Amino acid sequence: MRLLLACLIASDLLAGCGCSETGLEGRSDSTADYDSTTDFMDALADTEPDPAWDTSDPGPDGPVDAYPEIPDVSDDAPVAVLVGPPVPLDEDLFIGGPPTVAWNGSGWGVAWSGGETPLVFCSLDADARPTGPIVTVAPGLSGWHTSLAWKEDHYGISVATVEYRSDFNVYFGTIDPTGRLVSGMTWIDYASDDPDIAWSEDAHGWVVGFTKTDPSTDEQTIQAALLDDASVVVEGPIEIWTGDRGSNWSGPRVVELKGKVAMAWPERSGAWFRCFEWPDVGSATPAVEVLPAILTEDSYIEAEAFFDYTLVLAMDGADALVSVVSLDGATVVSGPTAVGHSGIMDRRPGIVAANGRGYLGVCYETGPGPAGGSGAGEGVTFRIIAPSGPPVGAELTVVSDLGNIGGCAIGWSGSEFNVIYWSTMLDDTAAPVTMYAQRVRPLI
Repeated sequence: MRLLLACLIASDLLAGCGCSETGLEGRSDSTADYDSTTDFMDALADTEPDPAWDTSDPGPDGPVDAYPEIPDVSDDAPVAVLVGPPVPLDEDLFIGGPPTVAWNGSGWGVAWSGGETPLVFCSLDADARPTGPIVTVAPGLSGWHTSLAWKEDHYGISVATVEYRSDFNVYFGTIDPTGRLVSGMTWIDYASDDPDIAWSEDAHGWVVGFTKTDPSTDEQTIQAALLDDASVVVEGPIEIWTGDRGSNWSGPRVVELKGKVAMAWPERSGAWFRCFEWPDVGSATPAVEVLPAILTEDSYIEAEAFFDYTLVLAMDGADALVSVVSLDGATVVSGPTAVGHSGIMDRRPGIVAANGRGYLGVCYETGPGPAGGSGAGEGVTFRIIAPSGPPVGAELTVVSDLGNIGGCAIGWSGSEFNVIYWSTMLDDTAAPVTMYAQRVRPLI
């Protein structure tokens, strides 16, 4: 118990949140309702942690006076509402693929690609309405697993292209707010997949993380490269992690965290995390397991920074799970906590910090199960969660009873969330493949 209390995120994280942890065996196992930070801490004092997590010394406490307070709400209280109907983004193109979304200060950028279909971009206004036609970012370049991030006056964008039917290659470029290509697309490495990007002020460049497969041995590694704003590789790729044969599946998530680069990825034994100062991986704390080996080769993860901590969100076929990792990457300070039931494992969830508020927003696909769903009756759920992981208030159904969903993404504008999801069916009259944007307004 000493470890969990010593490592727990500063009490301001949960001040007055009134939230409880979901009681599931092998994860956060407290089922009481808590109306104050004191009750939450007292309950933890009576709860023995899973020995699997008692592996590291306590990490830093973080800035205890920096966390905004979460209003006191009951577990079933509504904490968010949908704003208007879902907005279709591609009624005429019918291009599906896992979406990615970023806020640019006055509107939204959404990008996606569907395997053998082009890498496309759609610009939205603050109300999530398209401001113009969908733009093909790089004609002739198609792929899967797109990542998008905003920096000052332009986006960074990356995609894994499918070539020779089985090999993947990672490309990176920059685009303006309308989707026009400014630099790139630059080829980074061969036989790579599932990239993610983040701008690093300290490294003065775009950090692109991805999975690399050695074609001669099938050994998979987690790697990263640094590119400048001209889309030129200036350093790397460098190796972050080496797995066993066929051990890594979906790619890493990259987070810029107070001058450090944090990366999380799924592996055969669970989800792992490492934090380092670019490019000095050798001096970094060894990788730490942040989620247990309940993930499968079809599992996807997401990660987001919140003050001195990184939250890692994953789908295991039953639930959406979150763990919280300290700034130095050496300590799991909270979790894994189930934030809601999913029934899906082979779709990527979404998580974003609500800057200026004391919480984060998550979205995840739901289905009838077993893991992977049946392709019918699928939906998307939104939840607000505390920075230590537990959900705050009631869940919100974004959409339900769809024929099939291909994953979701979430962004934050400063006042609203935007949930993007791809579906093959909304109702009997809908287009066979459509991307949708749904505004979500928090009530707390």
